[in-house]
Amino acid sequence: MKNTLKFGIKSAFTCAIIITVISLILGGCGNGEKAPWSYERLASFGRTPVYSPDRTLIIFGGNEADDLGIWLRSGGSTTRLTTFSHNWDYVWSPDGTKIAFTNSSGGNNGGMWLVDTQGNLEHLSDTGRYPSWKTIPGMGDTTIFFQSGFGTGISRIFTESGEIAEIMGIGEYPRVSPNGEYIAFLVRSDISSTTDSLFLWNISSGDLESLAACGMNYDWSPDGNTITYERYEYVSNGSMLNVKVVNVNTGYIATLWTGAKNPKFCPNGNRIVFEGIAGDAGDGIFMVSPSGGSVEEVTSAGYGPECYLNIDRVIYWNTSGIWIANRN
Repeated sequence: MKNTLKFGIKSAFTCAIIITVISLILGGCGNGEKAPWSYERLASFGRTPVYSPDRTLIIFGGNEADDLGIWLRSGGSTTRLTTFSHNWDYVWSPDGTKIAFTNSSGGNNGGMWLVDTQGNLEHLSDTGRYPSWKTIPGMGDTTIFFQSGFGTGISRIFTESGEIAEIMGIGEYPRVSPNGEYIAFLVRSDISSTTDSLFLWNISSGDLESLAACGMNYDWSPDGNTITYERYEYVSNGSMLNVKVVNVNTGYIATLWTGAKNPKFCPNGNRIVFEGIAGDAGDGIFMVSPSGGSVEEVTSAGYGPECYLNIDRVIYWNTSGIWIANRN
């Protein structure tokens, strides 16, 4: 009798544990509700994942000696495209068939490179970094704008001919607008991002316009009317990185969130994803409307977020590799 009773208690206890584990896996919170997000690890290493323009492919950088280079995630498999040491400074071509990237090594291995999705390499220049590749009116898909050398200045290169020309002697970190009409870039007055200035250059007219004080990470809205960016600002107990937006037509500036960085627009334009840094939202990855308001937590730990075609899927990285968050 004792043995039967003991067995019954153990069985009930075991079943309770199994039910609890299943509930946690399914996102249950004791009330039958699912957790708002579920998570899948795409690779056990890497950083800075970037979607292709059509969101069917992902590239990311290796971050250790054995996995350095650019990696491609396609159809559930991961392949290595390059073995260079840079693991974040890369951008897709507008048609999604090639990746422009920079290698910090000097000489014949340095500068700007191209690699296609089969791993075929092409060396474009011996120097340069921060490529930005959009379809430019009158220039098509063959023009990449980038930061000249390893100093300041903006150059462009025609990928078909290899012709390089400097277009201005100032500026860093160029980003072409979605419609190809403008280049946004930073002008740094010193090594502190608190005094960087965000400028716009009209590609066709050559007109320059100063927009805002800005940090290094910024991103265009899909319609080209807004730029979201990070900026150090002084608060009562020191300084804090904040996520802001500026309207490129009116110059209107608003702060979206305090204690945040690395903002990026989602392709539909109605959300911005960013990294929290123990500010109002805490650490992790969050979403907010470009018009402000409350934020939504995507995950409690992560870096370098980027949305899928809608706001229901976000790729990011953390210390355990490349992840994707899916809205339940």
